[in-house]
Amino acid sequence: MYEDQVLSQYLSGYYLDLERYQITTQYILPRLDSATRQPNLPIQVALYLDSPTIGELYYQETEQSLQAGERQYEIYYTSRIRNEAWYRSLRLSYDSMQWLQAGSDRKYGYISLVRPLIDYHTLNAIGLVKIRAKLKDIFADVDDDRLGKDTLLLAVGEDR
Repeated sequence: MYEDQVLSQYLSGYYLDLERYQITTQYILPRLDSATRQPNLPIQVALYLDSPTIGELYYQETEQSLQAGERQYEIYYTSRIRNEAWYRSLRLSYDSMQWLQAGSDRKYGYISLVRPLIDYHTLNAIGLVKIRAKLKDIFADVDDDRLGKDTLLLAVGEDR
């Protein structure tokens, strides 16, 4: 999804009502739905757009849905999160990503992967994509019976 240049083009363009509706229902929403169903573990995908090129789409976060870790996708405007500490602390370049616990992630056992959404014509950021999953789902294959009492488990990426 991050490297989807068609999605990038649609998210960075300006469209009138009917065209916006068609682009949203025929490409953007199916693409987001597909992204949430691809991995084996349930994930939630949120797009944060710097410009209101398409309408917002989101669900009311309930205690039950957060605890259950349901698959879902949402679209927000970045203006909703500009004042949040996790957003202000981001230091992303066009090809970087960052793991963090944002908003209610820690309370409900989630971790989020955040990447910039890029306009591939200008290489400028047009927003963010935040993919979040339950920590227990990510580490489901770890056999904790084989780990000792004071064992420390680290996940290390290529850049560390």
